[in-house]
Amino acid sequence: PRWKAVTWSLEEEVQLAELKQAYGREFESFPWIDAKFTDKHRGPDETDNWHHFQELGGNVVSEHMRWEEAFVYKYHTDFGGGGGTTWLGVESKLALPGVLLHHETQA
Repeated sequence: PRWKAVTWSLEEEVQLAELKQAYGREFESFPWIDAKFTDKHRGPDETDNWHHFQELGGNVVSEHMRWEEAFVYKYHTDFGGGGGTTWLGVESKLALPGVLLHHETQA
């Protein structure tokens, strides 16, 4: 599920760039999904998975989002399991406004 979300984000980024190139400055739209990995400092096994995307210009990794930044979004995703968010982290996200979409990945 994590890679699928990131792949959808990359596809959306490419489609919006193509539309902007076709229609010029008057085209302004926001992506329907913007999912990224949030830790650039993991071990070599994990970073090797997304290193090739970054070499090709794919924006698949971002810094952790501060709580103040998260409050402006209507929807939040959380992919738990297999090294994902702890239950304490999930409880913290439930305090955010909007809807939390939680997926429990089988480890």
